[in-house]
Amino acid sequence: IELLVVIAIIAILASLLLPALSAARQKAERIACLNNQRQLTLAWMMYSDDNAGRLPPNAALSAGATNSWVNGQMKWDFGFGPPWAQNYDVTLLTGSLLGPYSSRSTRIYKCPGDKVNGKSGPRLRSISMNGMMGGYSPGDAASINSPGFQLYLKLSDINKPNPSQAWVFIDEHADSINDGFFRVNMSNISAWQDIPASYHGGGGALSFADGHAETRNWSDTSIRNRPVSKTAYTPLSAIAKPNTDLLWLQSCTTTTQ
Repeated sequence: IELLVVIAIIAILASLLLPALSAARQKAERIACLNNQRQLTLAWMMYSDDNAGRLPPNAALSAGATNSWVNGQMKWDFGFGPPWAQNYDVTLLTGSLLGPYSSRSTRIYKCPGDKVNGKSGPRLRSISMNGMMGGYSPGDAASINSPGFQLYLKLSDINKPNPSQAWVFIDEHADSINDGFFRVNMSNISAWQDIPASYHGGGGALSFADGHAETRNWSDTSIRNRPVSKTAYTPLSAIAKPNTDLLWLQSCTTTTQ
C-alpha cells in the first residue's frame, strides 16, 4: 500500500511538473531561434555595408545556380529514391554569400523547434528571406506575383515600411520551404503563397531590417500549429480564415511603388 501511495504521489508530481518543463523547453527554443535570426540579420547588414549598400541576392528556384544569401533547395526525400543531398550539405550554407559574415556557422539557419527529419536525418535549414528583399529570378521577376510593389535592392531603399517594421527572415513551414525565397503574394488577401511556421506555441519568429527579432502569435487556423505532412506544399491551397495574419505580413513585406 505504501509503495502504491509513493507511486501515486510521483505520478501527481510528474503531471504537475511536465507542463512546466515543456513550457520552459519551448521558451528556450524560442530564445535560441530569435538569437539565430538576429545573427543572420547582422550578417545581412554587414554584407550590405561591404557592397555599397546593396542587399545580398535572394535567388528564387528559377534563378538556377545564381549565388545567393543561401544556396540549395530543401525537399522531402522519403520514398524509394536516394536522399536529397542538398538537405544535408553544409557547404550550401558556409559557401553562401552570408557565410563569411556569420563565421561560417550552420546552426543559425535552423530553428530548434523544427524537429521533423528528412530521410538521412535533420535538414539544415528552416529559415527563409522576404522575397522582396534583394529578390532575384530571370527577367527581374522577383515580384511576379506582386506587380507594382517595391523590390528592395539596397538597404537605403527600406523606408516604407520603416526598417523596424520591414521583415527580413522568417521561420518557414517544413512542407513549404524549398529555396531561400519566401514569397508573399501582395495581390491576394485570401490565400498564402508560402506559409510561415508556428514552432513556438502557435507562433513563428521573424527578424526585421533594423536588426531586431520577435515572435508573431498566429491566429489563422490554416497556419497555426499546422502539422508537418512530409509532402510539398501546394501554393495558394491554404485559405486564410480570418486573413488578419496575412494582411499583417503583407504590410511588413513591401509597399506600392
